[in-house]
Amino acid sequence: MIYMIVHRITVSPRRTQRNTEETTFLRLFINIHHRAFRIRNLSITVLLIALFLGVAHAADSGAVVKGVARPAHRIELNSQITGRVAAIPVHDGDRVRKDELLVQLDDTQQKATVAMADAQAKAQARLKGAELRLAEAKVVLERLKTALDQGAAGEWEVRRAELQVKLAEMELLSEVEEKIKNEAQLAVEQERLVQHGIRSPVDGVVRKVVAEPGQTVSPGTPVIEVVDLSSLKAEFFLPVVWYGRLRVGEEYLLDAGEPVNRKLAARLESADRVLDSASQTFRAVFRIPNPRGRLAAGFQLSFSQERVRGGGR
Repeated sequence: MIYMIVHRITVSPRRTQRNTEETTFLRLFINIHHRAFRIRNLSITVLLIALFLGVAHAADSGAVVKGVARPAHRIELNSQITGRVAAIPVHDGDRVRKDELLVQLDDTQQKATVAMADAQAKAQARLKGAELRLAEAKVVLERLKTALDQGAAGEWEVRRAELQVKLAEMELLSEVEEKIKNEAQLAVEQERLVQHGIRSPVDGVVRKVVAEPGQTVSPGTPVIEVVDLSSLKAEFFLPVVWYGRLRVGEEYLLDAGEPVNRKLAARLESADRVLDSASQTFRAVFRIPNPRGRLAAGFQLSFSQERVRGGGR
């Protein structure tokens, strides 16, 4: 609005001396207004810098960072084949051992397939027959050679016997290859039978059963989730002012909240070498021993600057 007034006053060449004085006054007012605006912006900038320095000082003088204890490994087990869930012998929260059966798919048909493949792999009749025919062909050949020396047989008879020996050798080789193929097929069918049972890859706890008995699952379908509680993992985003004061491999004390309510020794497993410029933090991961899985995952942890200065236990 001020600019509109100035424009109206200055654009008309026929204004009086009074109008000229008003124009000078308004220009002076605008100049002062601009300077005051710049000063106010500068004051805000100074205030923000002071606030940032205060936060950084607070972080460097005993700030406490929060984290959560999580399972070292969370394993989602999927079906490798298409099949119908026949039984789930475990429930949420159950402790399980490595290789313990968690989910059983219907394997009736696959068991029959394995039995048939096993019979074929163990079949000896055709192989034994080929071995006998080769042995007989060799005997005939030797007799004909003897008869040829005595003039009782012709050369064409000997050549025919030699051909019969070669044919018998090829037949035996074919039977040996067929046996090897049958044994390999048996191994494949046995592996498919194993895939009908989903087993735990670790000692742990069943976190969630996803599938249900009677459900048809396909490759990649989640069926059950197991967590490894032999150790816990704690992730913190620490202020950059602490960077360089932590040593990977050393132990530090973490304050555990409910329901643990005590200090826990944790080994620093990793500290990111890439800082987050936006939050002015870096990621640090600690490993907490948890023999026999006595500690339940999910409780809160605190990590303070005093612990860093302490350099461990």
